Amino acid sequence: MNKKMNGNLIVVCLLFSLLTGTNREVQASADIDAENVKTVIVPRNTNMKYSTISLSGTAKCSASVTGYSSNTSHVSIYLYLQKYTGSGWSNAESWSDPANDYTLSMYETTLTSSGRYRLKASDYAENENIIKYSSEKVY
Repeated sequence: MNKKMNGNLIVVCLLFSLLTGTNREVQASADIDAENVKTVIVPRNTNMKYSTISLSGTAKCSASVTGYSSNTSHVSIYLYLQKYTGSGWSNAESWSDPANDYTLSMYETTLTSSGRYRLKASDYAENENIIKYSSEKVY
């Protein structure tokens, strides 16, 4: 009888464990080589070193962009002199200049009527872009 009871107890325990299941966490891990991650994930601003713009005097406009010489072979600047029209900013003048180099500077001068102006520069170094605005000037 004792053996039969032990056998029944084992069967009940097995059935109980099969019916209730087990809650085990499955963990997966992988070794990540830092060198391989760097080749897959390219951070922004790897080509753009710095960019400046200014607007002064009689709409004297200047902009420059410099990339890293080690990985930049093409830069360009799109320069917009914008005038405020009451409902927003509109382009009064625009210029562009590309260069097969890692650095570029632009200088433009134009006569303006009275009003409030700002300079917008869209600078590119390879495939990276940065847009900057100068402070506003009133003429």
